[in-house]
Amino acid sequence: MYSFFGIPTTLELKKSDYKSILQDELSPYKIDKKEATILITDDWLSFDSEIISNNPSQHYYYKNSIHIKDKLTELAFVFDAENTLTTIFFKLNYASSFTRRSIRKCLNMQFTNRIENIGQIFHENVLIPMTFFFEHLTPIHASGYSLNAKTVLLGGTGGTGKTTLEMEMCLQHHASFVTDDIAIIDNEGFVYPNYNNPKIYAYNLIGKPS
Repeated sequence: MYSFFGIPTTLELKKSDYKSILQDELSPYKIDKKEATILITDDWLSFDSEIISNNPSQHYYYKNSIHIKDKLTELAFVFDAENTLTTIFFKLNYASSFTRRSIRKCLNMQFTNRIENIGQIFHENVLIPMTFFFEHLTPIHASGYSLNAKTVLLGGTGGTGKTTLEMEMCLQHHASFVTDDIAIIDNEGFVYPNYNNPKIYAYNLIGKPS
């Protein structure tokens, strides 16, 4: 059982090639068993709906669900009769050929393949979009840290120094990591931890040999 941004969630994984990596990366979210609000699963056997419309081409709409296909993943968000999100079906798409996999491996800055990258993909393609369906939650493009019982969010476009300042505060000023790149905040101003691994590049490490 997990608590993703305050939402009790059951996670059922069938794919053994990424299961252990993803479970390890999601371990900070684990909680004692309680009644789950949502099921997230990669077992699509129970997903069976009749398409109502298909526009744009990667979006499929059903009576009680939305099915989205992109290069990295397939997702289906399923709702009950009261339009409450109940289930998320998740599928990792693999590169279709050895040549394409090799090219992507060379171009990737952080990971050699999508299996290694499963934690980041899961956060950005499953967990963050999940928050869109909860009125009290809002995703914000920001990094953040906690210091003296307060959370500070650092906004700005890519490359302006959000991650660099967050690292500086955590490494040199005893702040605690809260989130990198995407923050989830509720309607009372509480910021939930987002444990997606920080996107650290070479320019973040200049002058920081440690």
